[in-house]
Amino acid sequence: MFRLYIDALESRIIALAGDNGPDLAGTAVKLLFYADDLVLMSKLLRGLQKQLDELSAFCKERDLTVNVKKTKVVVFGSRVNSSPVHYDGSPVEEVASFHYLGIKLHRSGSLKTAVEHLAAAGQKAVFALKRRCADLKINDLAIVCQLFDALVKLVLSYGCELWVDEPATKSLEAIHRSFLKSLLGVNDTIPSRIVLAEFGRFPLILFWHQQALKYKARMSTSLPSRLMSLAFSVQQALLRRQKRWLRKLQNWDSEGDTQPSSQVPPSMASMQKIFLDSSGGGNRLANYFRLYGSSAYGFQAYLSLVDNV
Repeated sequence: MFRLYIDALESRIIALAGDNGPDLAGTAVKLLFYADDLVLMSKLLRGLQKQLDELSAFCKERDLTVNVKKTKVVVFGSRVNSSPVHYDGSPVEEVASFHYLGIKLHRSGSLKTAVEHLAAAGQKAVFALKRRCADLKINDLAIVCQLFDALVKLVLSYGCELWVDEPATKSLEAIHRSFLKSLLGVNDTIPSRIVLAEFGRFPLILFWHQQALKYKARMSTSLPSRLMSLAFSVQQALLRRQKRWLRKLQNWDSEGDTQPSSQVPPSMASMQKIFLDSSGGGNRLANYFRLYGSSAYGFQAYLSLVDNV
């Protein structure tokens, strides 16, 4: 009902002249709606002020109020505005970063801050999981690992389709590895790949890669009029730039069991096989395989006797 009540706002903001709203592949993208969250976008300060004035007029006509204390401005780039924008006469605070739909967006354009926020949330989720397992006397490590996937992995993986190529993701992987080592009761010097092998688990990056590739497939097949499709076309135009998101996804795609142009991302099984095959040579996991065989990669029976939760 609320969305229907404010539906006319979109056409009014789009119809504004001189507000310098950004565009995506030639389509104006001045605002984003999700439930009762609203994002206004402009390339210039005066354009944003014009949009806020239109929002104020719209809300007065319909007896709606805006919580100015919760309303923030983020200026993307290194510059900080000396003159604040106002909503109905009240200044709107400018901040370095802001949460939008669970992702922390920083004015630098980097998603490092978002990953750091997820790492902090993941640590809290680990502590809560261990405390709950202790309260309920859950000592079966197989069950504890399943609970990790349900309660912690999903926290660590939120929005991975966007930040999967950020170097800061190492901090998220470290949470997974430390959790497994704590279950084994071993110190941090034990090779992580051997710990993963004992549990029959794989790095979280494989899951993140697959989620990102699924997202790319959805973008490439979405309706041309959708913002998702427009964003994909812009990424394709920037494809020659090696560090671009789509370039990296295509590289991962070509490593799996499909062609880069395929709409079907590589299966998790093929990605896991690549991980195991890359363990050849003289590293410690290769020595582990020589001693116990590659079939040893799985949850080991003795772990049912371990109680380090």
